[in-house]
Amino acid sequence: MEEDDFVERRTHLPRAAQCRECRNVKPLEQFRHRLTCAESIARGADPGIRYTIRTELCRSCKPRRKPDAELTRNEVRTRVTTGQFTTIKATALLKTKQLKATRAMVAGVTKRWDNHYADHWAAITDAIQKEMKTIQQQMKYAKAMGKHDTLAALTGYVNALRAKKAHILLANYRNNGNDTNHQRQLPASPHWQEQFTKEEVEAVEKMFSEITPGEVRRVPALMAYRKKDE
Repeated sequence: MEEDDFVERRTHLPRAAQCRECRNVKPLEQFRHRLTCAESIARGADPGIRYTIRTELCRSCKPRRKPDAELTRNEVRTRVTTGQFTTIKATALLKTKQLKATRAMVAGVTKRWDNHYADHWAAITDAIQKEMKTIQQQMKYAKAMGKHDTLAALTGYVNALRAKKAHILLANYRNNGNDTNHQRQLPASPHWQEQFTKEEVEAVEKMFSEITPGEVRRVPALMAYRKKDE
């Protein structure tokens, strides 16, 4: 080969493009985007054929598809118009969204009613708890003074209060829809003493009848309410 001979050599230049967003130069593969079947059909493709197009944004800068479950009704309709969704898919998605919206509305109404019932019962249990604390203070005094009969009566009374509170909480748990065999009910009376049956009140009265009158500094609210009612 002579020194003056010219030899043409074929070279392979990298095929790349510049992203409109990040301005970085990247291989063309980063700018290719495959359309869905619906999008391809909207562009004139035969059913089952998916087009691949080239965009001005690279894959890193291209906006991500919004999940179908997060689309609004208008966005679903827009995607049908642009060919991103088929009519069948859009109808099924709108039906699912309507069902979820209905369930959410029902759940919200149910929760508000549950809170309504719970607030009424909470007033009852809070009053019982307040009475228990008062009696427990009397129990400390009776124990310090060595009044064993009084302490025994007060202890029995507190146990009765505690049992009634537990019963109400269990009933309220069932009534709030956690047990389908029980219907929700509001307290028949705002007075917590009304939650005790006649037999339960008589049992408490019997406890205190066995101690000397005047030994208790404060008459139990359950007994005082019954006497006032009578």
